[in-house]
Amino acid sequence: MKTGHILVVDDDESTRSLLSEYFIQLGYEVKTANDGEDALKKFIPGAFDCIISDLFMPTIDGLEFLKKIRKKDQEVFSL
Repeated sequence: MKTGHILVVDDDESTRSLLSEYFIQLGYEVKTANDGEDALKKFIPGAFDCIISDLFMPTIDGLEFLKKIRKKDQEVFSL
């Protein structure tokens, strides 16, 4: 059975850990990033089924992160 791949991006360690652990228990493969800059380094087009990102983060906020990954992968959309 194929599992989904999720990237969790949040500068708050407890939130990042809670979300990560929750989705791992549901059977997803999860990678985490501690801010938008870290997430950009880990982002690979097509590698993630879902990205959960905080909006308010230092250096690169959630909206700027979304703009930058859309430049790398035009298939990315937001909800």
